[in-house]
Amino acid sequence: MIYLIESSGYSVDDKDTINYFRLLKIGYTEDNCRDGRFTAYKLHNPTYRVLCEVPGLTEEDEKNVQYKFRKYLYSEYGMEWFEYNKEIVDFFSDSNVIENIKSLPKCPVLEHRELTKLKQYVKTILGILKGIDKSIDIKYLYCLLYTSPSPRDGATSR
Repeated sequence: MIYLIESSGYSVDDKDTINYFRLLKIGYTEDNCRDGRFTAYKLHNPTYRVLCEVPGLTEEDEKNVQYKFRKYLYSEYGMEWFEYNKEIVDFFSDSNVIENIKSLPKCPVLEHRELTKLKQYVKTILGILKGIDKSIDIKYLYCLLYTSPSPRDGATSR
């Protein structure tokens, strides 16, 4: 589930004046871990208030929402805290919030993670192939990987 929490923060200027401000947290937890998560927030942040809960969504959905609102990010508190903004609150208040979240473009960080995983799988496979036949030069395996014909495009060679 993805949730939206309102909270407060403060900063101290060079004259020791305390300035308070409102924050929003866009977070994720497993649906069945909700109570424990919110109890922990209450213990560490008594000013928090849950504004919205959207059950059944994934951590990937959360990252896509955070990416959408990145211009409001309050990075001093991490990657999940945002300056209070009506645009974010309205997004979560919309009756089509699930559809709106599911239609967001994928966060580039997630795409990079997937590409990194794919590279690791390729390296593992190439390592296995190299282990089967020690005479195989690994650079030729990379070439083979990128030049093999694709049955989808009807190619017989590239």
